[in-house]
Amino acid sequence: VSNEKKILVLPNTYTEERRAPILHEPIERFAKRVSKKPFGIFVSPGDSPVEPERFQGYHTAADAEIFDGEEAKNIFIKSAADGRAVSVRMVSGYGGFVVISHVIDGDEVYGIYGHVRLESVIMKQNDAVRAGDIIGVLGGAYSNDSGGERKHLHFGLYPARGTPNTPPDIRGYVQNKEELSNWMNPLQFF
Repeated sequence: VSNEKKILVLPNTYTEERRAPILHEPIERFAKRVSKKPFGIFVSPGDSPVEPERFQGYHTAADAEIFDGEEAKNIFIKSAADGRAVSVRMVSGYGGFVVISHVIDGDEVYGIYGHVRLESVIMKQNDAVRAGDIIGVLGGAYSNDSGGERKHLHFGLYPARGTPNTPPDIRGYVQNKEELSNWMNPLQFF
């Protein structure tokens, strides 16, 4: 079974040929792992599918959970599409954090990968990546690399909205559905 999916890209003219981008699951069996915090769910410390919960708002990504027996295993995170690394650093609430500028259907889209063991990441800012390249591995549960969270991948997609080199909004939660409409649901693609 292939983890890759082709998205049709229409050419700008009838004579121009363009290769459809290959999209790759950011983590093996991505869709099956999104079981607690899908894109758009509203959570609060008193009403959340995970405990403890520190945040409140509409979730701007899809969280891919680990399966039973994977607590001590290295779980690889892969680039969802071709692109270039925009940020590789520690971020409060995420721990290890990687942002990759992807081009999907001709549009710049930021892939936001949170809770990454930063020492496992070999790419640096501005490095080119290909769909399926290993970014790193998930940070351990409740460690600095996971931002004190459970072991899981926070994967978000934030469009640049036609303004190249626009910095991505990296918030994991927003307070209303209007703000949420600025993000894309990753499950649309996998």
